[in-house]
Amino acid sequence: MSGLKPRFCSADTASALSEPGVGTSATIWLPVSTDAPDSIDERQLPVTRAAQSATILLVDDEELVRTGTAEMLGDLGYEVIEASSGAEALRILRSGVEPDLLVTDFLMPGMNGVALIEHSRAIATRMNVLLITGYSTIAEGPGANYPRLAKPYRQAELSRRVAEALRPQQSGDVLAFQRPNRSRDSK
Repeated sequence: MSGLKPRFCSADTASALSEPGVGTSATIWLPVSTDAPDSIDERQLPVTRAAQSATILLVDDEELVRTGTAEMLGDLGYEVIEASSGAEALRILRSGVEPDLLVTDFLMPGMNGVALIEHSRAIATRMNVLLITGYSTIAEGPGANYPRLAKPYRQAELSRRVAEALRPQQSGDVLAFQRPNRSRDSK
């Protein structure tokens, strides 16, 4: 607690209680923000429903994230096949399943999303891809040529990026990476 006090705490904004063998409890009271909310209420962004029937192969090692994303995609009208790893996704593709779109997380154990995309393109040459990542630096790295969706995302953002990824592309076209419009106070 002593490391916090000089920066922003006073006796009436933070407290800590520690008992040997029981644990430590810390309480911090923060002021109400006076900043105006973002001009766009992200909860009211339009959701793009599936314009056509499409099968999506969804790959994410985090079960909770994968399940939530699968439910969002299903609500939009897409058929979703789930895989918990790159290896499982490749097994699904090798079994003859031909999804219209591969939606994969970037950071996964064993095989990252970019490697999965590159391996899957040898199996399913016409399959479109969408890379989901929480890392902004991927825009300059090996995933720079793939359409991306930044984490965290809402159903409206997911629906728009999936619809864009499923739209027929001109040869060589790359969907632009769009960072979420979230204002943060940098003080």
